[in-house]
Amino acid sequence: EIRFVGTRRGIEARVLPELGWELSLIEVSGLKTVGALGAIRGVFRLPRALWQARKVIKQFRPDAVIGVGGYASGPVVLVGRGAQSMLAERADTLHVFCYAPKAALVARAMRRLNLDAAAAQRAVDDTNKQREQYVRKYWNRSWSAHENYHLCVNTEWLGIDGAADLVVGIARKRFGLSNR
Repeated sequence: EIRFVGTRRGIEARVLPELGWELSLIEVSGLKTVGALGAIRGVFRLPRALWQARKVIKQFRPDAVIGVGGYASGPVVLVGRGAQSMLAERADTLHVFCYAPKAALVARAMRRLNLDAAAAQRAVDDTNKQREQYVRKYWNRSWSAHENYHLCVNTEWLGIDGAADLVVGIARKRFGLSNR
């Protein structure tokens, strides 16, 4: 049995129930690249998020916990990024790499995080550098290497909703799930 943990605001709240996966929700937000006020809000949300995550783990009693990134993983994760490497040989997975041109990532960071262009570019660069370093250190692979994924999706071209629809459609077909 598999259960995902996420937030109401995350893409998981729409995509996972459509695929028939169980989703437990926690209230958490980011701490980095959100400005001073956002970081303060995130810090105050963290104790509740940790309590909610503990409750999910106590009730579900998982054999393993795997994080796929995002701040909802933080309070729950024992094993972090690199799921595309950790689960590389499993036939019951779909590894998706979402990407966009750097200009689109910077524009998205400016909108979502209320940053100026220079701060947004630093946030994008820092985030991608951390992802690359983590996967390289623990899995000896490149985080952005397309051969590590079944599907690579350009979120600028498709948009977030279009990318989600594409992934849901492919997952349904790949795993024999019905359209609901």
